[in-house]
Amino acid sequence: MKYLYLIMVSILLSLQISAQPTPSSCSAPDSVVQKYIIDAKGLAVQAMQKSGSPFYDSVIIPQEWTDTVLHALLAVYNTTSGARDSVVGYHIHCTDFKDLNKFYIYADTGLAWVRDIKNGIIPTSNTAVNNIISTYKLVKLSYSPGVILFKSDSIYNLHGMSEAWNRIDSITLYPDLLFYTSTIFVDTMTMDYIQLRFRYSCGVDCPSGCEVNRYWKYKVYNNCSVEYLGSYGSPIKSVGCINLALEVKDVNRWDVKVYPNPFFDKLKVDGIDKETSYTVTNILGQECLSGTLKNNADISTSILKPGIYFIKLQSGNIVQEMKIIKAE
Repeated sequence: MKYLYLIMVSILLSLQISAQPTPSSCSAPDSVVQKYIIDAKGLAVQAMQKSGSPFYDSVIIPQEWTDTVLHALLAVYNTTSGARDSVVGYHIHCTDFKDLNKFYIYADTGLAWVRDIKNGIIPTSNTAVNNIISTYKLVKLSYSPGVILFKSDSIYNLHGMSEAWNRIDSITLYPDLLFYTSTIFVDTMTMDYIQLRFRYSCGVDCPSGCEVNRYWKYKVYNNCSVEYLGSYGSPIKSVGCINLALEVKDVNRWDVKVYPNPFFDKLKVDGIDKETSYTVTNILGQECLSGTLKNNADISTSILKPGIYFIKLQSGNIVQEMKIIKAE
């Protein structure tokens, strides 16, 4: 009997070791592709940053990067493994941007070219500024003191666009942002696979702090096979968080407050009663601040430039994320 038990354990272990990702497909009808193409462009920039690609500073997003991420998203859409129905059913996308081809520029109102744009003089008196406007077919949509809203004819890598402008004068650039609580992340990018993380968030007080944050992780290989890595986070008590205020009354409810928002040189965090890690990232997914809080505390934000950021608080399996804005 003892030997039979050992044999059964060996068989089970060998099955686990030899388990293979589930075959899937990286192609889909145009209607499905159109649902994910904007996600792919936004995540391509994130993937370039994660992998340290030299193209990360390029204004134009290389098509091969967009295609690689798009194929991974379609593979998850087509897979039969894991929690595919939840990821697709909750319509999880990374379109945190109202219009990915619109962005704001904060610039010194004393600059001659800024005054020109204010007065509707384009081309401006600055040749380098004119070259950027012409090359990327930028159109000024609006102007308020020191803030210019541009629209382009294509979706560009806004990190590269910011670098291009900063080679002329010191500016701050951020997209025309509309925060959605559900999103997609590129956790890992290698030559062999992309690891994607899907988050569904909802509640009665989103996006300042959602009661429900559920995550699903997938590894998508070059041959389009998909490995489901599991899920974590707070349970979804009801579809679309309907009646959530009545249903979420368990240990996963986390009443943490981060304020003021907008903030200046300091963020206050209330509601912490055990060790909690925090990470502040910018709109490109770059980590700007991180640390650990042991109780209610202040976070110094003096090193951050004015703009839009995201703060993630985590204690064990409980995660809370929100958009925060640093004012000028």
